[in-house]
Amino acid sequence: MLGEILRFLIEIIFTLFGAILLARAWLFAVRLHPFNPISQAIHQATNWLVTPLRKLLPDAKSFDWASLLAAALTAVIYLLLMWIVSTATMLPPGLFPALLGAALVRLPLGTEPGGVVDADPGHLVLGQPASHHHARLADADRTAA
Repeated sequence: MLGEILRFLIEIIFTLFGAILLARAWLFAVRLHPFNPISQAIHQATNWLVTPLRKLLPDAKSFDWASLLAAALTAVIYLLLMWIVSTATMLPPGLFPALLGAALVRLPLGTEPGGVVDADPGHLVLGQPASHHHARLADADRTAA
């Protein structure tokens, strides 16, 4: 029960923050005026992470690489936390490249589980909807009980 609550909170927080970071990169690409209230709110919410990254990755003409890197880092941290909460163990070092790959897959497909890829590290299933996979898990839990 506590694990489900933690997974839900992690999902909500990281989904919203990742979406805000991607929106920041999109606002940069479309050159939205910086005095727009939406633009100001997004910048205030993400400056603490993007500003230090901007020193490492300067802006290109139409890409805000710092915001995109921040979104990728957010996806990696999300998957790592979900692994820890789901399995109650640390990620084995050999699985870290798979975690990076899952984060890169999760980033462009959106943060809503249920598409082609469900990036929950305990339930990574390619090629079938997550609802089908979760239904099979629920059936397995019922038969085991």
